[in-house]
Amino acid sequence: MCATDEDACRLREVSPIAGFLTDAQRLAVIRWEREQLHGFFMDGVAETTAVLPAGRRDRLVRVSGPATALAGTSVENVGWCLSPEDLCVARLCANRDKDRVFVGALLDAGPVDPETVQDAKTAARSRRAAE
Repeated sequence: MCATDEDACRLREVSPIAGFLTDAQRLAVIRWEREQLHGFFMDGVAETTAVLPAGRRDRLVRVSGPATALAGTSVENVGWCLSPEDLCVARLCANRDKDRVFVGALLDAGPVDPETVQDAKTAARSRRAAE
């Protein structure tokens, strides 16, 4: 994955060593910069990247607001994210340590219903096995 020319040019203005960085290193710096600026960074992924429950498109959460605007503009971007429950299912199906910690934190904080997550996880795994 390569940084865009615009991002690379902007990075060169900020750092004199940027011209010596690989594309992957430039991208890491750009991600860090955007996270510092907006408080978060999202990677877009294909639907086939994760095990997702049926009907997830009907439960997508719209994300927009001042933090989504490009620097120096007031034009807000719109992103569509998985519902907290669908995100938990995807993370539990991946079943890495960091995913279990993430889901545990969401369950402890209370924004997701454990039964809904368990039911959706079971359905997603069954659907994936049938494919």
